[in-house]
Amino acid sequence: MREAESSAFGVVVNSFTELEGGCAEEYEKAIKKKVWCVGPVSLCNRAVSDKFERGNRASIDEKTCLNWLDSMQPNSVLYACLGSQCRLVPSQLIELGLGLEASNHPFIWVIKIGERFEELEKWFVEEKFEERIKGRGLLIKGWAPQLLILSHPATKAFLTHCGWNSTIEGVCSGVPLVTWPMFAEQFFNEKLVVEILRVGVRVGVDVP
Repeated sequence: MREAESSAFGVVVNSFTELEGGCAEEYEKAIKKKVWCVGPVSLCNRAVSDKFERGNRASIDEKTCLNWLDSMQPNSVLYACLGSQCRLVPSQLIELGLGLEASNHPFIWVIKIGERFEELEKWFVEEKFEERIKGRGLLIKGWAPQLLILSHPATKAFLTHCGWNSTIEGVCSGVPLVTWPMFAEQFFNEKLVVEILRVGVRVGVDVP
């Protein structure tokens, strides 16, 4: 990446100056190249079908997702998605699930499919978790139609790991963020959301 950047005429970034005032200019000074802000690219998806298909193939069909959201009151649903590289262990994810259940608020919980998923799935079955949350909680195991969910009137808040795509999509959807960064630049993105833009609250650690 560094080699490509050094040989390029400039850099195109998924951001906009109103979001990160002065950052593009400072980046230009640092790399001594032109920087173009072309974001937020998520707003290119206007139709519902486009929002549904953004990214990988969703592990839930469009009708099921929309019908569930349509059945909820406006500004009532917490959308919880900690990214495709989520590093929480099963015991932490179980506590998160119990917290979502105990909140007594509608929620969508997106769960990464990976090497640790079997232990979590076993807990779902043994504790009959999906039966317990039926009608109030929706589990999406795998890839979620994030833009579709964030842009729906029922969505109230977004629990996020602060990956850049999730951050900019949440902000541009007008949804308050509950930040839980895991690694790398996610902590800087959280600082932007919580301390500068003031459109979110943190629940993760202050210092990684």
